Amino acid sequence: MMARPTTALRCSSPCSNAILFQLYRQANQGVSAALNHGLRYAKGVYLSTPDLDDIMLPSSVRIRAEYLDNHPAVGCVGALISYMDVTAMKSNVSRAITSRG
Repeated sequence: MMARPTTALRCSSPCSNAILFQLYRQANQGVSAALNHGLRYAKGVYLSTPDLDDIMLPSSVRIRAEYLDNHPAVGCVGALISYMDVTAMKSNVSRAITSRG
């Protein structure tokens, strides 16, 4: 199953004056297949794959990239997670988990 034409239109129309992302289509094969398909086209130094329900602060990607730039032995970073209820009120905060390999 392909993405609905209106979905593709909504994703591409707001970005007509600037290239913020590229939209690639494929038959519906699930999330993992979609991520693997997108990886074929990735060209940047870092990769971020937020889910549909993720809300990222404006500085989030910059902060993560700076951390990776300053800590070359680290290969992957995450973020502090705040859980919200249906009213968008914080209901729980999970502490960041760090590990060294």
